[in-house]
This record gives sequence, structure tokens and C-alpha cells, in this order.
Amino acid sequence: MFSELNYKKFYKGNILLSYIGFSFYILGIFYFLLYNMEVTSLKLDLLNYVLTILFIIFIFRISNDVQLYLPIFILFFTIITNLALCYSLITNVNYYIGMRATVQFSGTSSNDYSGNPHVYGRNAVAGVIISFLFIFNKIKNISGSRSTIIHLIAHINLVFSFIILLITQTRANFISLILSFIFYFLFSNKSKLRDAKTSSHRVILFYYTLVGAGIIYFNFKYKIIDTVIKYYDQMISVVLNAVNTGLTMGSGENRDASALGRVGNIQGFKNELEIYPINFILGNGYKYRYLDVPILEAFMNFGIIGLLLFALLNVGFLYYSAKAINSSQLFQVFLGMFYFNSFITIFTAGRPLDLSFWVPFIIMIRFLTIYSDDSIEKN
Repeated sequence: MFSELNYKKFYKGNILLSYIGFSFYILGIFYFLLYNMEVTSLKLDLLNYVLTILFIIFIFRISNDVQLYLPIFILFFTIITNLALCYSLITNVNYYIGMRATVQFSGTSSNDYSGNPHVYGRNAVAGVIISFLFIFNKIKNISGSRSTIIHLIAHINLVFSFIILLITQTRANFISLILSFIFYFLFSNKSKLRDAKTSSHRVILFYYTLVGAGIIYFNFKYKIIDTVIKYYDQMISVVLNAVNTGLTMGSGENRDASALGRVGNIQGFKNELEIYPINFILGNGYKYRYLDVPILEAFMNFGIIGLLLFALLNVGFLYYSAKAINSSQLFQVFLGMFYFNSFITIFTAGRPLDLSFWVPFIIMIRFLTIYSDDSIEKN
């Protein structure tokens, strides 16, 4: 990111997404400075804006060619993060099978531990997607060939990441992965899958033979299949309960506590809209109310303009993701599929100006349908 490019020069990103996205972000800064309803978090918000703006500046100084080798980095770093999570679980005396997997940090008291499983669930989603793309797409790496070792690592990471996704038990990540694959098979060029071949089939067959033998051994000794089935059943049950709670607005059976909280927030939003509709023209102010539903919070905080900009930005992401999904560059396809992880969260978690939103948003604004130089792409 610390490019040798002249400090006055920047690469172009996706022009339309840049105009819409940065217009919304500037609107948020304007409300933060002039119509701030949560001044107690001033220092934290300032740090959030500084980090985001610096990220924007640096990422627009990166050459388009970086996307030729970013997939390799994503593949290896998702593996490293998965391994780090496993190491934390193994060394954590408070962890037990069935508990949501995350790295836990000590709190204010000796028995107070907490962690965020969504971070590792999101990493697992990235791992599944990038591994799938390396395995099933006839897309060459930066050296111009398909590596048997990389191909094998992709198979290993595919299984590993899916297991991590199950044990983190993060509903939004699980749903986003399903949607990304539905999107892929609806909009991608199927010939890429039909033409995908590898000379490493013997190595892969040997790997899955080892996986099968390992499953049989650990199932005989530790009932590992029953454990995985329990995790899977628990994950599906949690997802279905969350969807049911949302669709019935909390009136059905088997309600999910987390989703029920958002239902209450949505009900509060509806009540406020009915009582004070005029306040929603310009918005109620920066961080007026935490809804945990970002698209509704954009409307409540920043009014009609904020809602339109935030909604248009995500419609734009969907449109360009559909175009990127047929790219010959693996990173473009990855971006098109991985966007659904952010798409789900605009309805389920966070705030519209959170750094966790804007890191992937900025990457997509910078690179979505922006390809490497023609001379390199032809190679």
C-alpha cells in the first residue's frame, strides 16, 4: 500500500460506485460534525474516520495488477486465521464442544471472557469461496499455470474452512455463503466449470482418501461424525429460527433471541416513523438510535438522502458483482461472490458507517470490474 507512485497520482476505481459510496460517507461525516447525537463516542468515531480515510487514500494508490496475486494471499491467510482459531480453542480451558468457536479475551473480571465469532466465520466464508474458485475454475495463477500444490491446498482449505464456519455458528455468514453460491451458479459462465481440469487428480484422490480414513478413525475413537452432525443440526436450527423470527416479526414459535432483538428495533423504527415522520426527511442525527439493521439506521439517522445513497450503493454492488462473476480474473469472481457477506449484514448487523462495513466496501469500490493492465491480462 506504500506505493512509490507520485503522491499526487491515484488509480481510478469504479467511477459510479465511487460517486455514490463516497457521497454517502461524506454525508455521514457532515452529520457527525454538525448533528451528532452520541458525542460520548467522539474519540472512537474520530479514529474510525481517520483509519477509513487513510485506507481509502492508500488503496487508490495500489496498482490494478495486485489482483493477479491477491487470491494466493487470501488462500494462505484464511488458512492461517483458521489455524490461529484452532490453536486458541485447543489452549482455551473454558472452551467445550458445542460452544461457539472464537478467540476469547479476558474482560474486567477473572471469569469474564468474550470474543467475536463473526470475524472467524467471515474468514471461513472467504476461505470456502477462494478455495472453490481455485479448484473449479480454469483460471491461471500469476505464473501462468495451475500448481498442483496450490490446488491441493485449496482442497484442504475448502474442507477446513467449512468446518470452521460450522463451529463458529454464525447465521449471517452461513446464509451469505449459500446466497453467494446461488448467485454464482445463476450468473456465471458454466463453461468455466465444464472446462476446469487438473493433472493433480491422483494427489487429490489420495488427500480425500486420507480425509475419509481420518474421519473413520476419529469417529471410532471420539464419535466425530456425531459431533459434526450435532453442530450442523444446531447451525441449521439457529438459522431457521432466526429466519422464522424475522418473517413472523417475533410472533411465531421457536424464536431466536438475537433476531428478536432486531424485531424489537424494527418495531421501534416503525413507531417513530408513524409518530415523527417529518424527522425522517433530513434524518434524526448521527447515531440517533442503534437499530442493528444498517439500512434502516441509514434512513433514521440521515433521512431520505442517506437511505437512497446507501440503497443505491448496494444495488450498484449487486450489479457489478453480476458482471465480475464472469471475469477471467479470479479476484474479480471472488469479490462478486464475497459481496454477499456484506449484503446480508446491511439487514442483520452493525451500523452503516462501521469500519467493518467500509473495509470491504472500499475494496469493492476500488477493484470491482476494474481489471489489471491489458498487457498483463493477456499473459
